[in-house]
Amino acid sequence: MRKFPLALAALSIFCVSQAAWSGFPEGAAAYQKGEYAIALKEFLPLANQGHAQAQYNLGMMYALGNGVPQDLKETAKWFKLVGKQGNADAQVHLGSMYSHGEGVPKDYKEAAKWFHLAADQGSANAQYNLGIVYSLGNGVPQNDKEAIKWFGLAADQGYADAQHRLGLMHSLGRAVPQNDKEAAKWYVLAADQGHAGGQTQLGLLYYHGSGVLQDYQEAAKWFSLAVDQGYADAQQLLGIMYANGESVEKNPLAAYALLNLAAANDSADVHQAMEIRDALAAKMTGKEIETGQALSREMAKSQSPLKILHQQIKKTAAQ
Repeated sequence: MRKFPLALAALSIFCVSQAAWSGFPEGAAAYQKGEYAIALKEFLPLANQGHAQAQYNLGMMYALGNGVPQDLKETAKWFKLVGKQGNADAQVHLGSMYSHGEGVPKDYKEAAKWFHLAADQGSANAQYNLGIVYSLGNGVPQNDKEAIKWFGLAADQGYADAQHRLGLMHSLGRAVPQNDKEAAKWYVLAADQGHAGGQTQLGLLYYHGSGVLQDYQEAAKWFSLAVDQGYADAQQLLGIMYANGESVEKNPLAAYALLNLAAANDSADVHQAMEIRDALAAKMTGKEIETGQALSREMAKSQSPLKILHQQIKKTAAQ
């Protein structure tokens, strides 16, 4: 189930008198204390009178199941009411719900409508999602120029997903001239925010020397950061570097463990990960394969898989 960030706004954001909407501050205070029954009692009559923030908060309560049974149909009902009042957060959520068919029938055209309403208000999240809509042609005619326009608006607000997508558009030459140097600029911005996709793509540019000076050490650095987030493509690429001994000491065990993780995570090219893993296994002993499989399992369970990997490498070197 998608996690929705519940923002209980202060009463001062509304251009209405406190007397007109008495009860909202009490509801917000109760919610923050986890007293959901009291919050519901205060929000519901206000929401029925058209109080936008009360309607939004009720939608979030039903989305999260806080004080009420989780019910995405009820969430959609309240989000539609507040979305029609111009609440961009509700509009983004509605776009997502229609995209995935959660609480409402799946309807890409309706999703695009709600994303557009929020995007026009400057919501970076909505702008990014609208870029995806145009990139895929979901509910709108496929249009890469429109996609890159909306990705650019979101990226300029620092939205990492959009920065990554802009990098991909420049890498592939979609709607813009192919330009790895420009792609690298956007990947850096996304990667510096911890975006695993951006880190992996930046690593690839360094690996091949495309748009940046070829530098295996930089490639391994960025792949490693993405591996620590469980990113399958990075697991595969770092595994290949360990298999070849590129910037890191050649280590079939480390390569096997990483490629085994990538294959299990359904990487972009899972068959390649499996082929390289199996080619390594053909030259390993049964005990080494068992060790590699155990290492993969331990890394998969860890919040710091690279730390586990490096510990195993040191342990093997000491033997």
